[in-house]
Amino acid sequence: MRCGRAIAPVLTTLAVALVVVPSASARTFLVGVTDDTVKWRADTPGIVRIQREAGFATVKVTFPWRPGMWHAGRIERFYVERVARMASLDQHVVLAFGGSADDAPRRRATRQQFCSYVRDVVAQLPSVDEVVIWNEVNSPAFWRPQRDAPAKYTALLARCWDLLHDMRPDVKVISSTAPSHRPLDFLQGMGAAYLASGRTRPIVDAFGHNPYPQDSSEPPAATHDDGYVGQGDYGLLVDVIRASFAGTAQPAPGQQGVSIWYLENGFQTAAPRRSRLYQGRENESRPLGARDQARQLIDALKLAYCSQPFVDSFFNFQLADERRLAGWQSGVLWADWRPKPSSGPVRDVIAAIRSNELACV
Repeated sequence: MRCGRAIAPVLTTLAVALVVVPSASARTFLVGVTDDTVKWRADTPGIVRIQREAGFATVKVTFPWRPGMWHAGRIERFYVERVARMASLDQHVVLAFGGSADDAPRRRATRQQFCSYVRDVVAQLPSVDEVVIWNEVNSPAFWRPQRDAPAKYTALLARCWDLLHDMRPDVKVISSTAPSHRPLDFLQGMGAAYLASGRTRPIVDAFGHNPYPQDSSEPPAATHDDGYVGQGDYGLLVDVIRASFAGTAQPAPGQQGVSIWYLENGFQTAAPRRSRLYQGRENESRPLGARDQARQLIDALKLAYCSQPFVDSFFNFQLADERRLAGWQSGVLWADWRPKPSSGPVRDVIAAIRSNELACV
């Protein structure tokens, strides 16, 4: 890989650096689900109950932004109220902020607007401590244009980090990259932009990544040599981040509490035959049977928890399937919210992780 060859001399030096590697038995490892249902349905206790029955005590909720928004509007305040209700029921909430690709905050003025909006929402939710800034920023589906995107995103993270940490020092600011569109090159570009800026404060407290497989049948431990970065490419991801920010004030994974968060992963199942729940044409080349989904998801959880010591979280996308086959059918619930056969086995593994009783063999 072109990116790997370019940084090899630096990696040799970094290999001898002292880092603290947490043991699986002593780790705090979050297993969550990306689920926006709380924004659309009034029965917040019922939603939390379903999430908990599926094994998820942590949920990632997305908040939209568009240029001109400095503060939460009427709709966003409504979301805040429901998220606050969810948090009051002891559900751990992570917030993710973003918008359309063409509205990406690339200029100083829009960066200030976006980060002020994020701060306003977070200020209303004192129990929320983790904040994701934009989604899969290296993908043109979420940030356009990609020209100079690493530098623009670095500036956005810096502004949000400052505003959020000045308000509440314990907030964790998290970045987000996609597995496709050469995320390693993007991270190198971020490191170069950070170094050139002369900044002396961090820009993130965790590096977020969405390590989806190239198709749902691909083993989670699969590695790639084409610029794609799935879960099996964890070692290279860590090395590239370390090399890209070496000698700066931005800690890398394993340094000063900074870690990697798997913000989204998922394995799509085939729709049941003759089911009227699902419409349209399947977008997954190799969807799984529901029992095979359990095996894939459990293998991915075990790989992260047992063998990837700098990973602190794993979020499944999503809780229940979308009805549109052009969307995602990676939930542990069918589109009518009945549990899939994968639900029980996955729930048991999550429970073992939460109790630090998962056998890493």
